[in-house]
Amino acid sequence: MKKDIERVVYCFEATGKTSMSCNVSFIALVPKVRDPRKLEQYKSISLVGSMYNITFKIISNKLKLVLPLVIDLLQFAFLKGR
Repeated sequence: MKKDIERVVYCFEATGKTSMSCNVSFIALVPKVRDPRKLEQYKSISLVGSMYNITFKIISNKLKLVLPLVIDLLQFAFLKGR
């Protein structure tokens, strides 16, 4: 899965666009017990837009490094600690 995530992030960095599939939801069943045999022995989790969230978390972390260099010292908005 690591390679798929890397490919999506690199594609976004190169093109500035995301695929519509990045905003879809997936439902996964996670077993509650060691050897589940009934539906009640699973719990469902929703993976809502996980690729979307990963991509934009990476971008926001990169912006945190750049914004203090771009925003004037007298500007107070958007900078932590000001």
